[in-house]
Amino acid sequence: MPAYLSGYEDKIDEVNLPIITNLPKSPISRADLSSLSVVKSGMASTKVVDNHALLTVKRLIVVVPNVEVDEAQLSRQIWNLASSYRLDILLVSMVKDTDDCMTATRRLTTVSAMTRDSHFKVEKQVVFSNRWDKVLRQYWQQMDMILCPAEITILNIFGKPVLLSQALSDRLKAPVYTFCGLYKPQHAQKLPTWLGKLPFWLGFILIVSIFFYFESDVDQLVHGWVGQILLVMLVIFEIGLINIWTLIAG
Repeated sequence: MPAYLSGYEDKIDEVNLPIITNLPKSPISRADLSSLSVVKSGMASTKVVDNHALLTVKRLIVVVPNVEVDEAQLSRQIWNLASSYRLDILLVSMVKDTDDCMTATRRLTTVSAMTRDSHFKVEKQVVFSNRWDKVLRQYWQQMDMILCPAEITILNIFGKPVLLSQALSDRLKAPVYTFCGLYKPQHAQKLPTWLGKLPFWLGFILIVSIFFYFESDVDQLVHGWVGQILLVMLVIFEIGLINIWTLIAG
């Protein structure tokens, strides 16, 4: 975050936003794990059935998208989980320009104030980026647990919407815990039709060009039945590679 914004968070925290202490502090009950699911790389989301994995966690990294959310309910859910397992909290939001920075900073400051507790530490970070995996890679460590809203989607490199939790798990090679019900289902903005098809056609043209080059060389350098067999093998391999590319990006 730019240096001129670093003091802005403190100003909001101390002047514009009062410290809210109306969350339940009396005897701590274990968090309701039935509200959590976990996504692992290459696997579908499954419900969390026990707390074994949570017992080894030291810090909770919470993905807070810069979209509208019930901040009180979000704070309560984070607090219940953090207080049950004595987890420090890192709230992370991603913005793409300075216009969104103030909104994201105010939201994190509010959630931070509402989850503050003497038993654990709460930190917040607003990061300028366009990829969540790059953002989290800066902070994620082996003993951290990533908590992400289940409804949020992003666009992959082919312009297709995918769940943010699944994308993070695949790219970070780490389990991502999800919660649902606090965010409205988000539909990632679709790319223009021609732009969404661009990666496929670029790959298609590249494959055809490469094989055309080799086929021309074989036709000129190898004659007779040997050349014919090599050409047939190249064509078959080319068709197979085009079919695979179509399944991936078509």
